[in-house]
Amino acid sequence: MRDPLTTDRIVTAAVALADEVGMGGLTMRRLATTLGYEVMSLYNHVANKEELVTRMIDAVAAELPRPDPQGPWKAELRRAMIGGLRVLQAHPWVVPLLSTRVPGPARLDVLEAFLATLASASLTPERMDHGFHALNNHLEGFALQEQSYTLPSPQDDGAEAFLEDFKRTLDVERFPWIMEHIRWHETGPESQEFEFVLDLILDGLDGP
Repeated sequence: MRDPLTTDRIVTAAVALADEVGMGGLTMRRLATTLGYEVMSLYNHVANKEELVTRMIDAVAAELPRPDPQGPWKAELRRAMIGGLRVLQAHPWVVPLLSTRVPGPARLDVLEAFLATLASASLTPERMDHGFHALNNHLEGFALQEQSYTLPSPQDDGAEAFLEDFKRTLDVERFPWIMEHIRWHETGPESQEFEFVLDLILDGLDGP
């Protein structure tokens, strides 16, 4: 016997399918097949794909950690930001869509928690506004850059050949610091770039 369809079940299945095949592979027909129903059955619960996507975005937003305004503000924001990046990495399709929809209830809760935590730091209104946007831009921008960066990581198949070919074609005398940068990525410690920039933002908000 099939489990009955509900809006929450449809949204959960859609998020899982988008995680697997990306938004380009998510169709209402494919989703219906995954759930074991005819496609028209979905429209008893969501009006159209646009509504479904809006609900999917808010479902992912519900997974984002909220900073606690009652706790140490920098530590709380840091925790929520690092946890938020992990959520966006787990659902890469959502990142380009976050700014295309009016925030739903879950996302509003997250935004409110961030603003309340910044307010607890007794920042000036201007610094609070800049800090809020800097944190949001860092989280979404970093996640988006991770997706679009074409240089393979050292763990990827063919990455070593890619880098060797790139180094062979690079004019080292003209671009010595680019070569040094490549060597750092080859031999340096695991990158903590997200946390590094995050701490610069938080320390900057706390500064004079």
